[in-house]
Amino acid sequence: MGKILVKRFSEPDEVVSVPDNVSNVVTLGDTYVAWSVAQPGWRWSKDVKPLVGTPSCQIHHQGVVLSGQMQISSEDGIQRTIGPREAFDIQPGHDGLVVGEEPCIFIEFHGVREWGKPQLGARFLTTLLFTDIVGSTATAARLGDTAWKQLLARYYDRVRLELERFRGEESKTTGDGFLALFDGTARCPLCSCNLQSGTGGRA
Repeated sequence: MGKILVKRFSEPDEVVSVPDNVSNVVTLGDTYVAWSVAQPGWRWSKDVKPLVGTPSCQIHHQGVVLSGQMQISSEDGIQRTIGPREAFDIQPGHDGLVVGEEPCIFIEFHGVREWGKPQLGARFLTTLLFTDIVGSTATAARLGDTAWKQLLARYYDRVRLELERFRGEESKTTGDGFLALFDGTARCPLCSCNLQSGTGGRA
């Protein structure tokens, strides 16, 4: 039987509050979704940096702005202002500033779980996951450059989907493989089994 799960942001599973920014978080299985309100003048480097202890925001954010505007500045000098009815994908290594006279209200569905939590001094068991495609060199030579790149893109998409599902953090790619981190031991082998059964690779 199909299952439908509905939750209200007015009755959150968790509330994450930092100066001038409040996020009501609901959980849908393994997915965390936040309704966030950041007040005019809120700035990550001013209001959150002292709490988490990193030089810039190291969270990968994805979501949609409902109202207001936020200016994002990346460590490599790129700057962009996002506003209402715009979806965003913000890579780690950035600062955020609410501009204008109204709060910035947005829904976020990636980057919620670790948001606003201290990172310095935290201690936890980390499990590493390495993946690669078996016989990748021979396969690339047989398929040709174009077909190999298409296969690799599908493989990357699948691995990232499973990492998101099992809450793994991508550390880096190695051409035909991934290095990922898990904050525990339980989800890593489940992710590995799914990848092996679905991609024909090795993990």
